[in-house]
Amino acid sequence: MSREELIYNAKLAEHAERYSDMVSYVRQLIDEAAGDLNSEERTLLSVAYKQAVAERRNASRILSSYQEKQRSRGSDHLDIISEYLQRINKELHDLCLEVVHLVDEKLLKKGEPDEIEVFYLKMKGDYYRYLAESGDTEVIQPSLDAYLRASEAAAHLPANNPVRLGLALNFSVFYYEGMKEQEKACELARKTFDEALPTLEELDERAYKEATSILGLIKDNLTIWTSED
Repeated sequence: MSREELIYNAKLAEHAERYSDMVSYVRQLIDEAAGDLNSEERTLLSVAYKQAVAERRNASRILSSYQEKQRSRGSDHLDIISEYLQRINKELHDLCLEVVHLVDEKLLKKGEPDEIEVFYLKMKGDYYRYLAESGDTEVIQPSLDAYLRASEAAAHLPANNPVRLGLALNFSVFYYEGMKEQEKACELARKTFDEALPTLEELDERAYKEATSILGLIKDNLTIWTSED
């Protein structure tokens, strides 16, 4: 398929909520574009893997809860449940590592503009974080390293840049949930919010909507985190 056909099929799969199909089209698109994705294509990449992974993260949580209930009832089917849960977790693990591999081997190139570098390093940090949340504690450090590298590149972007804001949102969540460092999480979230808010009116309509949405999430997190003191 041509690049245009792959983009259309990826959007079609998204519309049908067939995210595994969307991932397949995006992988082909990366090869077709030799890893040089434009803004629209990077959005498709982000959506495809985020939704495919979210589906499996949700399934794993539901099944883990069900497993505990069945265990307390002395179910005879615990082996079957465990086997199915392992299958879901393997799919989750493989998808997350696939994203990291794509970033390292095909997508992130030397000399990329700061915004693109931040985008891909944030993805790397995010998917290592998802692995850590699923129980793989060995990837906590690689996740931190990716977020720190992304933050260095993000320092060259405007404080209201949506990609920079998205990084700060996820990095603060990682500090809070992954590293258990509430003070650092709140400090990053508060600094990001205070620096970006006064300059939102400088953005175009699309970036404004994206930035205000992210800042809303950051504010919600701060409210929850500080109320737990």
